[in-house]
Amino acid sequence: MKSLFLFSFVFGLFLISGVLALYIEDENGLNAGNAIRVKEVVMTPENLVPGEPAILDVLLENGGDLFVDNIRVKLGLPLVINFYRDVDKVKISRLDSGEGKKVSFSIIASPSASEGLYEGNLKIEYITHFGTSAINVGDNQEDNYTLGLIIKSEPDIFVQLENNEIYLGNKIGEIGVKFVNNGLADVKFLTVRLEDSKDYDVVDENIKYIGDLDSDDFDTANFRLNVKSGKREIALPVKISYKDSLNEDYEEEIDLVLEMRTANEMGIENNTNNYIALVVIALVVIGYWWYRRRKKRKHGHARHGQHHKPSHRRV
Repeated sequence: MKSLFLFSFVFGLFLISGVLALYIEDENGLNAGNAIRVKEVVMTPENLVPGEPAILDVLLENGGDLFVDNIRVKLGLPLVINFYRDVDKVKISRLDSGEGKKVSFSIIASPSASEGLYEGNLKIEYITHFGTSAINVGDNQEDNYTLGLIIKSEPDIFVQLENNEIYLGNKIGEIGVKFVNNGLADVKFLTVRLEDSKDYDVVDENIKYIGDLDSDDFDTANFRLNVKSGKREIALPVKISYKDSLNEDYEEEIDLVLEMRTANEMGIENNTNNYIALVVIALVVIGYWWYRRRKKRKHGHARHGQHHKPSHRRV
């Protein structure tokens, strides 16, 4: 009788334990799926500049109820982006429930890479557990994410005056505003506006459209002015607007200075003197030639008169 009671007691414990084990497995199965979450992805600097390294930080968090371990984070990159003194995989031994950890990758874009949006991928492999016992080997999980990586540099446009026809003796003329793209980025829809001023009138249109300006290229916008001021320096406020390769808008205001020089400072007076000197020399040569010709004619007439002079004979 005692043996039967003991057997019944042990068998009952086995049934209860089996039910509890099934319940725990089911509960942890719900909590284990996609336990690791990507909380944040940060690029420093914000965009990849061709030929310059950057740091990609990925913040991971264990959003499950139990710990995960043997975590492997692998970053896949497009062809124009490579790892810079770094590897493509980072390992984390363990993350407890609610714990977060940052993994970092050092990357670099090819110097010849075109600006644009590129796709990368992040693969996270780890082991989830259905309990805390030593005999629990866990379950393998794999999560995949797609990343957007931007290759872009800030435009750098250099502006200067050239081909100036205006000076103190000539206040109506044309000026050229030259634009040089010194940056790695191409720009498009470049528009130039010369703002109004009490010191001058713009004789023709004060808005010029240049369009595309590639890296290491230049172009010029010409404006015809009538300078009304007697100042030696005239401020020329120029406003430019354009877009980069990703259609981000840019506006810049540049203050140029038109120096009102004298004709002598411009080298114009020297050219005039040279012209006058050439004219004088030409006149001297012509005068000398005319003088010599006239003198020869007079000398010829005198000799002809002496040859035909009549002789008088005495009777």
